[in-house]
Amino acid sequence: MGRTAETVWGNCLSFIEDNISTQAYKTWFEP
Repeated sequence: MGRTAETVWGNCLSFIEDNISTQAYKTWFEP
C-alpha cells in the first residue's frame, strides 16, 4: 500500500498544527 507525498505531507501538517500555535501555523504553512 503506497503512500503519496501529498498524503505524507497532509499527515505532517496535521501533526504540526496540533503542536504549535494557530497563528504560527497560519504564518508558516497555509498558502
